Amino acid sequence: MDVRVLAVMATALLGLSISASAAINDWTAIGPSGGGVNKIVYSQDGHTAFMAAVGGYYRSQDSGVSWHLIKSDFLNAPVDVAIDPSDPTRIYVVAQNVPCLYVSTDGGATLAANAALPSTVTQAHQIAVGKDATTLYLSNDGRIFYSADRGQTWLERTALSADPTTSVLKLMIDPTDAKTLYAAIATASTGNEGIFATHDGAVTWQQLTSGTESASLTMDLAINPTNPAQIWSAQYDGIWASADRGVHWSNVFTGAMFGIAIDPNNPAILYAGTAFGKVYRSANAGVSWVDVSGNISAGQNLHLAVNPAVSTQLLAGGIAGVSGSSTSGTTWASQQAGFTATSVTGFSADSGADRIYIDVRSNGVFYTAQGAPIALPVNNAALLALSTIPTIDVTSILAQPGRLFASLNNGLTSSADGGTTWAPEVQVLPPTGTQQVFLMTNAPGAPQSILAASSRPIFKSADRGVTWSQVVAGVPVNSSAANLLFAASNPAIAYAAFYNGVAGPAAYLGVYKSTDSGSSWAPVNTNLAASPILLLAVDPTNANTVYGAGASSLLKSVDGGVTWSVLTWDSTGSSGTPNVLTVDPLHPNILYAAATQRVGRSVDGGTSWETLGGASTHFGVNALIADPKRPENLLAGTAAASVQQITIAPDLALAVSAPASPLAIGAVATYTYTATNLGPFDATGVKVAVQLPATAQSITASATGGTCAVSGMAATCTFPILRKAANSTLTVTAVAPSAGPFQVTAAVLGDQPDSDPTDNAVSSPATVTTISDMSVTVAGSATAHVGDAVSYTLVATNVGPNVAPAAQLTIQLTAGLNSATVSSADATCTGGASGQVTCNLSDLAVAKAVSVTVNATAAAAGTQTLTASVASSATDSVSANNSATATTNVSAVPPPASGHGGGGALSLYEALLLLLLVGGRLRAFPSRLAAAPNT
Repeated sequence: MDVRVLAVMATALLGLSISASAAINDWTAIGPSGGGVNKIVYSQDGHTAFMAAVGGYYRSQDSGVSWHLIKSDFLNAPVDVAIDPSDPTRIYVVAQNVPCLYVSTDGGATLAANAALPSTVTQAHQIAVGKDATTLYLSNDGRIFYSADRGQTWLERTALSADPTTSVLKLMIDPTDAKTLYAAIATASTGNEGIFATHDGAVTWQQLTSGTESASLTMDLAINPTNPAQIWSAQYDGIWASADRGVHWSNVFTGAMFGIAIDPNNPAILYAGTAFGKVYRSANAGVSWVDVSGNISAGQNLHLAVNPAVSTQLLAGGIAGVSGSSTSGTTWASQQAGFTATSVTGFSADSGADRIYIDVRSNGVFYTAQGAPIALPVNNAALLALSTIPTIDVTSILAQPGRLFASLNNGLTSSADGGTTWAPEVQVLPPTGTQQVFLMTNAPGAPQSILAASSRPIFKSADRGVTWSQVVAGVPVNSSAANLLFAASNPAIAYAAFYNGVAGPAAYLGVYKSTDSGSSWAPVNTNLAASPILLLAVDPTNANTVYGAGASSLLKSVDGGVTWSVLTWDSTGSSGTPNVLTVDPLHPNILYAAATQRVGRSVDGGTSWETLGGASTHFGVNALIADPKRPENLLAGTAAASVQQITIAPDLALAVSAPASPLAIGAVATYTYTATNLGPFDATGVKVAVQLPATAQSITASATGGTCAVSGMAATCTFPILRKAANSTLTVTAVAPSAGPFQVTAAVLGDQPDSDPTDNAVSSPATVTTISDMSVTVAGSATAHVGDAVSYTLVATNVGPNVAPAAQLTIQLTAGLNSATVSSADATCTGGASGQVTCNLSDLAVAKAVSVTVNATAAAAGTQTLTASVASSATDSVSANNSATATTNVSAVPPPASGHGGGGALSLYEALLLLLLVGGRLRAFPSRLAAAPNT
């Protein structure tokens, strides 16, 4: 690996991060758009619309063309929304769980829980707002709560039913009388339903209709705004009308109806929605009806809303999304941009085509290609044409190289071109063709072997779906397969979890294993109590490693399902054990698992877990898949938030402690690197690649907690796991044998892309040259008198690491020192002007010391100095010791002492001094000095 490779590596990481930026380290909805709609209301201006849907509470500011998610963190989906008739900025949203009522005072932009609601309200469903704007009614099971002051205070009124299984499906208030209220209820325990009315503010109730849920369940009510005595009911058995406030009813249209809406500007115009996604229009108050379904795509369970400002505009919300019409229903368009609340039930990948197919049961089949964060539809119109019901119902999909299977309500179909076209007829699997297939699987390396399961039997195809046969060998009688899993590393091995639910509670029968690609089965677990009730995944590289879930624990088997061990998983914080788990196809120690309110990631085979996307997720997960081509991309198929994608991209950073430039020829250079994971998730397969120049020799590499290898001029150290907020170090050493540039570069990368590759690489440029550390010391006479001889000893030393070429010692004496002589056994010294002496030390070897002696005369009193300095053509690593100074304090000769008065005798000292001064004269006169009297 050279510098260019490291640069390309960093560029690739940057490109990958950009391509997946829509979902870097957090969840992003990538589609498909749509989802289940519970209620849509228009504001009076017709421009703003509000929606309670399975994905949360949405607002539109373009008449329902596009939507913006305002709040999604409901425990269960909001079920009703209403507007204050006198204040369009005041919006009420009803949730099924505490807190059950939210209020907006800013036009629906934000919501706040109604704190005044009694704590006994725990299962709200419907709200009705009176024309006076102060009167509110809220249903909780069969109970009714009333407020006369916009929700500041509440009173409980008379219950519609004491049965706790009672639900109020619709509350409708008389537009002219806030005390008149209609309620459509259903009681699960008895199967009864009916419409009730009160005219005294829910103090007393009158039952207007009765029936059974299966025959006449009321799904929606509407009231004529100009003639409140006229009421409409959408029921399982048709549209019913009353002209006397519900006392008498007549059927005006037959068929299973789910929605009814009145044009507020022309009450003679009605719209009715069916259970199968059709819309009918009446222009004569229900006397006759015209099918205006056209190309509507909202699906079943329709709710209809007419724009009060533009009567030709209406919205239809169903289980498949929102459709809008601006032509009174003659033409329709999908109007769900920003509305991503579909229920995704499964994934299946065709890695050859680089596609992941998405099963949206009520909407059809979609796919994402080449990692793009967008879900595109296959030819779902062709799928719908194959169905025997007026809606799509895809219960299972299976992708293979060049082939895609889809199970419909009436049989199995396939496509050889990625869903663009489908087989002209469905295939009915024997012997129970009326039972839909809800599980299909095959081993990636053996597409000819396919296993499928319906509510009872297991089927197998050995010819890629051309023919099928029921599997009976070893399959428990009257059992169903909760899971079917092939082992990718061994297509002969498959696993299944069976249960028996023919009568009474489901009885789990344990884990079964097949060693002949699913043709026969045998139980493998010896302890049912400790075995999983749900199989989740098989390790793609080891057929004996299987993951499953028990009632309260996540389990793992490493012996093909015989025994199971409990993995660490916070069931309390996750609201249960995982219901789905997938294994990274390239890094099998990386697991992803999802429970009700958590998606977890493990990088150590399930020993420890981190949470993806915050402390909890607010969408239930039905399916998980790691992109086979780019496994850092995790896709979650949710129950009410479409496909959510997250790209795992830890931020790795690299720092270096490098030797200072220049480097000495032949010296060992040590580089210490620190790789840090700045988070937010653990990184795996972290590699630090260090590239040294071609001249480097004796390269070594070592790491704490990692392994290192040296190949050529490159050293690579690998750390299996680098946790978030942790770091790891490595040391690389090399010898620079010759002079010249010496640049070392390094980069860090992991199995996952890097969210910020700008801090992934470091460079350590340096120059290699001759380096020595020369030093000099001087010692000599500390004191002297004028005229005294002084001596100095100089020692020049090279401690290396290289020879000091052409080394010189320069000596400078002050003017008060003269007549100097310089001597050395290892140097040649010559004098110069102004008291300077130069000594040639030649090439001074490492650890060599040269001694030089200087002798001089102290010629003048004062402080006299000798300064010495050393130099060579090498770079000196320590300049502070390149010079030294010796100081001699020189004093003058003492003057003669003063004479004595009188003629006293001379002292010995005086006599000697006199002799020295007049010695010549004494020699001239010896007889006289000798004849002098001794006094």
